[in-house]
Amino acid sequence: MYKFLISKGQSLAFIVGAGLSVLFALIIFMGIKDRDISQMSNEALIQTDIFNFGIYAAIALIVIAAFLVFGVFALMGLFRDFGSSKKVLLGVGLILVMFAIFYGIAKPDEVGKLAELADVFSISDNVSRFITASINTTGALLGISLIIWLFSELRNALK
Repeated sequence: MYKFLISKGQSLAFIVGAGLSVLFALIIFMGIKDRDISQMSNEALIQTDIFNFGIYAAIALIVIAAFLVFGVFALMGLFRDFGSSKKVLLGVGLILVMFAIFYGIAKPDEVGKLAELADVFSISDNVSRFITASINTTGALLGISLIIWLFSELRNALK
């Protein structure tokens, strides 16, 4: 399987992606021929279903890729060479701890535009805290990566 993916993986991914893109475009063009999207009201745009295939296909591809990466290949690598996997497990654990801390300190917005949008889209307090924690974790990881990049460049410049 590994040798097959090394030799044919990129071609297979390109063919699947291109095929789904063409299929998605055909579904849109067949569904749009009797509609003028620019003239549709917001309610009509919300109820249209011509884009559903593309959304579901993208979600399915993400789920399949995540399952393969995390469920199959990561576990195979973990069991094959546990010693070198310790750093990966430590990194994932630190990210989960950071997320848990941000989730614990997150407070849902009670006033302002975000509170109005949360009411409009029926976002619960827990989902709001999850979103806030996700954004804060992403920002923290970005900041940490920039600091590490800066120090590594300085170290390389001073060698």
